[in-house]
Amino acid sequence: MNRFRRIALCAMVNLRKWRTDGRIFLILLCVLVFSLWNLGGIRDFASDNSLPVTAWVFPHFWGNPSMLLLFGSMVVLLFCDAPFVDAQMAQWIVRMGRMDWLIGQILYIATASLLFTLWTFLSTVLALLPSISFENAWGSVLYTIAMQTGVAVEYNIVLSLSEAWLDAMAPSQAVAISLFMMWLVCMFMGMLLLASNIAINRRAGFVTGGFFAFMAYFTAYLGFVLFGAKVLWVSPVSWVSLYSLNWLGDAQTPNPYGAIAILIVAIMGFGALSAIVFNGRDLDIRQEGVLS
Repeated sequence: MNRFRRIALCAMVNLRKWRTDGRIFLILLCVLVFSLWNLGGIRDFASDNSLPVTAWVFPHFWGNPSMLLLFGSMVVLLFCDAPFVDAQMAQWIVRMGRMDWLIGQILYIATASLLFTLWTFLSTVLALLPSISFENAWGSVLYTIAMQTGVAVEYNIVLSLSEAWLDAMAPSQAVAISLFMMWLVCMFMGMLLLASNIAINRRAGFVTGGFFAFMAYFTAYLGFVLFGAKVLWVSPVSWVSLYSLNWLGDAQTPNPYGAIAILIVAIMGFGALSAIVFNGRDLDIRQEGVLS
């Protein structure tokens, strides 16, 4: 029991650093600002027509490729300093052992990914105020925008809405799936940066994470034109969007259950790689605990 408490405390210490970390506030602010921008057209349309817009736009939030690029970039910025070393790292490792300390870092990545996911969802809700409704339905506003392209053009709505999607899934189901997929993709990116920074160097995470963030934007445009929907198989960041997976029977897009399995296996693989390398290398505390 004491072991698990120490691991949880190790993760909690990292979370407490958020209160004084300007980078975290910048990330949260960027998400909120881009939510206001991305959903501004919907809010204006609802306000002009005195109609409430349901709060469940989050599943469609990632239909805009620019938001996928932003998402990937923010996650890279969130986890760029993995494995989250500080001046007390040596003391923690002496008390806990290397393996437990590393598990604490992984627990932090999982928790931070969840909090980031929830904040993004909350930002989409805040961005629709005051014209918002919490009824368990998509609502007339979203259906009108999906069915009448002229409305999207008039109000400069950059959010992608599909009538087929609105008919295929209930809001609660779509939101739950979207939250789960975003959390998994955040975990994937966080563990990728952790493994890259430990196995190579502290700059490697920026490179590998930035590559996958850019791939989400590339696949939405040139990649899709050159290779078709199958290019989505090599763009895990794109899987945060419901439109990128085969939820509606489109055989060309990745199977959602296959995508989930790939993310889980990759997360476990990155964790195993991190543990093997971390246990086999010396620590250079003079470089903020970076592996030498």
